[in-house]
Amino acid sequence: MSKKGHLKHLYRKFLEGTHTPEEFETLIGLVKGLKDPDEKSRLTHSIWKTVQAREGAQPPVQRKRPVKKPQQPPARATQRGKKNAGPYRVAAILVATLAVAFLIYRYQRPPAQAVTVLKATAPGQKATFTLPDGTHIKLNSGSRLTYPQPFEGTVRALNLEGEAYFEVARDVRRPMVVRSGGITTTVLGTAFNIKAYPADSAVQVAVASGEVAVATTTGDVDGGAPQAYRLVANTVATYTASDKQLRTGARDVSGLVAWKDGVLRFEGENLVAVAAALERWYGVKVTLENPQIGRCRITAEFRGESLQDVLKVLKVTIGTGYALTPEGAVISGKGCPQE
Repeated sequence: MSKKGHLKHLYRKFLEGTHTPEEFETLIGLVKGLKDPDEKSRLTHSIWKTVQAREGAQPPVQRKRPVKKPQQPPARATQRGKKNAGPYRVAAILVATLAVAFLIYRYQRPPAQAVTVLKATAPGQKATFTLPDGTHIKLNSGSRLTYPQPFEGTVRALNLEGEAYFEVARDVRRPMVVRSGGITTTVLGTAFNIKAYPADSAVQVAVASGEVAVATTTGDVDGGAPQAYRLVANTVATYTASDKQLRTGARDVSGLVAWKDGVLRFEGENLVAVAAALERWYGVKVTLENPQIGRCRITAEFRGESLQDVLKVLKVTIGTGYALTPEGAVISGKGCPQE
């Protein structure tokens, strides 16, 4: 883009109020570099009036100074003086006006106060939204995500309780840091899933693409140093709060992130974990009548089925019974043939 085109682009953004402070500085420099004094004067006046209007102030009153008559200068010198007075006066006004306008905009404008934004989903609900930096997030049922707006400091910091899938907009100067259940996940720009429900015994980070850094916030129970790993695609990190251990391993993560596409998938999960997932997915209470059946494991996939249909599959697969009540569902059984 040429300097002329860049100037027009920034000037339009300035008038629309969609510019950044850095773009305003660039605009000032481009205006100061114009060779046409008339165009300089016109743009300077427009910028000045716009800044004053946004600040709620009135432009300063310019006082007329008496003009001293030259003491009989030669005719040629008089004409040259009249010819050059305009550009010099415009240049002086330009420098002073742009400097004042910039100082008002940059230093007298009240700084934006960061506010804490909360995104939350109830059991049975999910949400999809985009952060101001372009990051796309899908929030699973029964989850909470908080972050400052605008982001402060050198990182894009978020706090997560529950489960979320992130497609992070790349920014090498300001990485994203997600804090969740005793670990932090740091990324520049990639896609990954974090599952960190407070009721679960472990926090899980699954990388779908790119690379992330995962670290514990404290040392282990034996007083060791905090652990840190770099994870690539199809790698999973699991942190257990009981022993404060962070473990990693290669794994196909497609099943772990299937929920974002409306798919409920279990891969050898025990019935305790299945019941908890059903509670969040359908927004109802799911109770195991006999704790012994909690050790039963199931591998299945559901796409849009009702809770009753899922319970029917459990009945056929692991021999459990079920009952639907106004409060939710009760899964019963004496044991599990797959123990």
